[in-house]
Amino acid sequence: MTTTYDGQCLCGAVQLEGRGTVEIAICHCQMCRRWHGGPSIAANFSDGISIKSGDTSIGWYDSSEWAERGFCKTCGSTLFYRLKSAPDQLGGEAGNFDLPDDTPVTEHYFIDEKPGFYDFTDKAPRLTAQETFDKYAGGES
Repeated sequence: MTTTYDGQCLCGAVQLEGRGTVEIAICHCQMCRRWHGGPSIAANFSDGISIKSGDTSIGWYDSSEWAERGFCKTCGSTLFYRLKSAPDQLGGEAGNFDLPDDTPVTEHYFIDEKPGFYDFTDKAPRLTAQETFDKYAGGES
């Protein structure tokens, strides 16, 4: 049986379900920091995320040539990140899901853009901007 994790936006208009094993990735890029007011703490589920209800409450912002960001049109909660080349593969925001306290941080992205005023103590790999693009966008920056 697949493990599931309930999630929702702040107002509850969008109800989500993350499926499978979950890992946390932290993005320090300037775009994520502006979108979230801090780093993105993303929840990546091995079997994906489904929208249980409220799909008409989801808005999408075309944030770059290769990615989009989803949000609740009612309360403004940030919900998703997705590559335009894989629109059905949603990366969720960890704060929207009921996750166990021991969910592992597995990677940091754009570590070279992280400002000095915050730091994380985990031992997850830290990728620069170029290493992130090489891994996920075929080297496109």
